[in-house]
Amino acid sequence: MIKTTLAAGTVLASVLAASPAAAQLFAPSGPRVELQAGLDSAKANSDFGAEYEAEGGYIAIGAGYDVSLGVVALGIDVEAGKSGIEDSVVFEEDGVVYDSVLTNTSDLYIGGRLTVPVATLGDVYVKAGLTRLENELDLIIDDGDTQIREIVTDDENGYRIGAGGRYYIGRGAFIGGEYRYADYDSDIEKHQIVGTLGISF
Repeated sequence: MIKTTLAAGTVLASVLAASPAAAQLFAPSGPRVELQAGLDSAKANSDFGAEYEAEGGYIAIGAGYDVSLGVVALGIDVEAGKSGIEDSVVFEEDGVVYDSVLTNTSDLYIGGRLTVPVATLGDVYVKAGLTRLENELDLIIDDGDTQIREIVTDDENGYRIGAGGRYYIGRGAFIGGEYRYADYDSDIEKHQIVGTLGISF
């Protein structure tokens, strides 16, 4: 009986000793802002059957708000980014040559986030939401006699999913990394890998 009591006491003492460390793993709560920079890769099928791939840099400003539920946090994300992808597609139809150069792409995103702390100074998260591409094309139409040049805008809606992690470096500041995949209406797919630098309030 005494041995059983001592053993139970030892287990209880161990649990109580460990519980303060476990209690420190609270999910984040409150607003945050961050700067993102990384690589943007796009793959698409044009309306004329041509398939192309292109890569470029990516930079964005993100903001969000997290609500802690204890061991996890639910949050919302908004992001406005700019892609450095520049690509050219040339095709001919009925004797008319179309030369389209992608010169400017904006990327807007809004979605939800689920965050789980994995250490006292680190957490991981998954995210999903809606994204919108705003492409600007420099288009030249040449029928052999006349050449017309105009700037054409094209908007694409889609969804984005992603996952990432953060490490807190002090006073609410953090660094991290994130991967995300996006799929848009007109057979455009994107893969992005970005590093993050931000602050939580």
